[in-house]
Amino acid sequence: MKKRTLVVAILLGLMCFAVGRNIYAGFVMKKRQMPMPSVSLTQVQETEIIDKAEAVGRVASKYSVGLRARLQGYLQKRYFEEGSYVNKGDLLFIIEPDQYEISVKQAKASVEDAKAALTEAEKNYIRMSELLERGCISKSAHDSALATRDRAKAAVDMQMALLDNAKLNLSYTKIYAPVSGRISDLTITEGNYISATTGNLANIVSVDPIYVTFSLSSKDFLKLQQNKQDFKNRKIEIELPDGTTYQHKGIEDFYNNSIDQLTGTIKVRATFANPNMLLLPGQFVTVNIYSNIPVKKLIVPQEAVMENPAGKYVYILDKENTVKAKPIETAGAYNDFWIIENGLEKDESVIMKGLQKIRPEIKVNVIAENQEGNKDVQ
Repeated sequence: MKKRTLVVAILLGLMCFAVGRNIYAGFVMKKRQMPMPSVSLTQVQETEIIDKAEAVGRVASKYSVGLRARLQGYLQKRYFEEGSYVNKGDLLFIIEPDQYEISVKQAKASVEDAKAALTEAEKNYIRMSELLERGCISKSAHDSALATRDRAKAAVDMQMALLDNAKLNLSYTKIYAPVSGRISDLTITEGNYISATTGNLANIVSVDPIYVTFSLSSKDFLKLQQNKQDFKNRKIEIELPDGTTYQHKGIEDFYNNSIDQLTGTIKVRATFANPNMLLLPGQFVTVNIYSNIPVKKLIVPQEAVMENPAGKYVYILDKENTVKAKPIETAGAYNDFWIIENGLEKDESVIMKGLQKIRPEIKVNVIAENQEGNKDVQ
């Protein structure tokens, strides 16, 4: 019985082996009969491109002024709505002026008193001069009259200066807008006692025109600096936080005098018109800055480029039509193309169609040079 069971098991094993061998042979035969994947190629093109750099920018006001009291007193009244637009020279605050008006009156009275004393001293000096000529008084008496007259003149000058100071203090009771712009909310309300140490009563920021500041890497800055005459004529656009392009173009008016050693960047500033006050200080925007000098660059269609954790690469063919992966470096996008920085040469062919069917080190069939990849890129 045991021998019979063993024989049956051996026969079954032989049958399974035969069936498996036939299945494997069929699979191999089928694989050998599968046609090679077909791919189409495109050539690396050279075209003239306006260099572009992108950076994160921040909106900043041209003028930002804190409004402070220059003397002490009660804040009597304000003459604006918080958040409104004010013009240069507009009256904004009045600090209780009563005591300063009194000081002006007192100073005026002191000036008149000093002038009266000067008149008396001058007349006395004239009389003493006549008596000295007649020999009726001593020289020392004449000198004393002269000194009295000079002191009276100095007293008038001093009282005039005190009057000017009193008028100046009175003028400080009215606070005017030093620049045009939007005014903030109040930090101190009417009725409070304030002084020079109180801090800002409010703040004004100019909004039209307005600055956008940003930083460029030294590499991007160098690309844009190929021609120094290009500095004032660069095209600068900004994208708003909602992704729309701001309607007004900027004018670059400043870049710093050195590269920041810690970040390797340089600070750049552009000025934009802002008639609708759409841009506000502190807002973040995307800055696109262009060179006006076209440069020749190599480009390849974006659909021909793949990416893995090591970076971007393309598939090329060797002389035996074997697929090879070739790493590349790009310098940004241009329409539907990648700008090639390193890795490819002009007119070099890369695989563009059939990428999903291939992998490195397999042979492929090239059906035709892809004409779509060589479309107009201007």
